[in-house]
Amino acid sequence: MMAEVDLPTGNWQATMLSTYSGPLSTYNLPAMGVRDAVTNRTVMFGVGGAGSGLSYRFDYQMFSGGIGLNTYSNDDSFTEIGLPAPSAAPLWSRLTFDGTNFVWSFSRDGQFFVTAYTVSATSYITNRSKIGPVLTFQQTQRATWAAAFHILSWNVQSI
Repeated sequence: MMAEVDLPTGNWQATMLSTYSGPLSTYNLPAMGVRDAVTNRTVMFGVGGAGSGLSYRFDYQMFSGGIGLNTYSNDDSFTEIGLPAPSAAPLWSRLTFDGTNFVWSFSRDGQFFVTAYTVSATSYITNRSKIGPVLTFQQTQRATWAAAFHILSWNVQSI
């Protein structure tokens, strides 16, 4: 599922406040997605469980088909050791397009953001047309994972 709006032209920044209230052993927080409405592909930037319930990983996932969310294609995960698992604490996510790259950052207080990773804005999609909170229920790989997501706010603005 994706609640999307048209992307602004030029450089932009999207910020989302979310929380998760499900089990810590298997979780997948809501993410921000950028959709290519021409080729029906989507890239998703989010946080998921690392499997142990003690840590989480930053995910860059790729989807295709339908409107761009039907088929999981691939993902690159980056494990972060410095913060505890979400445990219903709010998490601010920020995705910035700087003209060349997507820069994904996070914050626990909404003031100080730490860059988690940077990827080329054309590594999987070529047309950046839509953005919004996105949530995938990965039934094929994770049929027992609970859905307990809360998107409290989000916005996108030109910078």
